[in-house]
Amino acid sequence: MPDDIPQLELEQIQRIYARLFDTPDGMIVLRDLRKRTYMDEEVFVIDDAENTPPKRDGKRSVFIMILRFIKTGKRLGPDNDEQRHPIKPPSRAKR
Repeated sequence: MPDDIPQLELEQIQRIYARLFDTPDGMIVLRDLRKRTYMDEEVFVIDDAENTPPKRDGKRSVFIMILRFIKTGKRLGPDNDEQRHPIKPPSRAKR
């Protein structure tokens, strides 16, 4: 991660999550994360050495946090003092 990313307050981060995942690409990523974090499957599955119940539960916890951030960010709405895109994307080196 670039070192020039500013430290943001939790509410600012939640608004960013809401904006990010409210795009077509964001919705695709969210759908993919839902599958990869076993949100719609049982947590305790016997004979799954790759994804033990604690691992599955940890993955689900991250996804649930993302969903909460999105919901809170939408509820908070835009911040009048906030720039539309406070974090600049990294510049691409020319070849």
